[in-house]
Amino acid sequence: MYFIIRELTVDEGGSTPLTPGHLRVVTPYYADKITDYLLVDPPKNGVLVARGGGGKKNKKKNVPIFSVEDLHHKVIKVSEKKPAYKKFKI
Repeated sequence: MYFIIRELTVDEGGSTPLTPGHLRVVTPYYADKITDYLLVDPPKNGVLVARGGGGKKNKKKNVPIFSVEDLHHKVIKVSEKKPAYKKFKI
């Protein structure tokens, strides 16, 4: 199985949604069989945040597993963890 993982840059103090365009399965056989992603190696200078319903109180940080549907709905965001950095990449 092969993936294309597109670089993602987050500005200082910001967050950016993780979309299907950032993680794409290029092996045709598996393209429609992937339902979830497991984060094995977390971002070095950021954190994955899952947006829940009801505002900030329902945000989950350091999300280890998320679905393809989460990516389509832009539920998963990459947020800056250390404000000392101007930008970071994953």
